Amino acid sequence: MIIAFEGIEGSGRTTHLNIAKKYLEEEGYGVITFGLQMSKLMGERIRGRTFIGFHDINPRPHTPCPAPHA
Repeated sequence: MIIAFEGIEGSGRTTHLNIAKKYLEEEGYGVITFGLQMSKLMGERIRGRTFIGFHDINPRPHTPCPAPHA
């Protein structure tokens, strides 16, 4: 599973990442964190440059409880 945190600088990405990481580790999951620029293979896949082994990646965000629309 890949979980991505997106947002502008200062929006709390790192804070939310650390909260989620701690929770998942407490639940017994192994967690690896990385920046997109640190993962050439994933970065290329997302940019459409390579498809080896990543055919089933769904780029749509998953929100278990979507916010109501205004």
